[in-house]
Amino acid sequence: MRVADRDLLQELDPVAERLLADHLCKSRAWHPHDYVPWGEGRNFAALGGDDWLRNNPRYRRWRGWR
Repeated sequence: MRVADRDLLQELDPVAERLLADHLCKSRAWHPHDYVPWGEGRNFAALGGDDWLRNNPRYRRWRGWR
């Protein structure tokens, strides 16, 4: 037996509504300027600055990047 799309959506609607409300209650607002030191920014080499290098000691804590 195949469930009709409308029936499936009716079944999922209260679950999705509850999960969205839960997410909105638990999430925290964040802003890029809180995490990125824009004042220390530099241009890329093509614009007269320096390119970012993977072995830059300042970024060693981000070893997850491959």
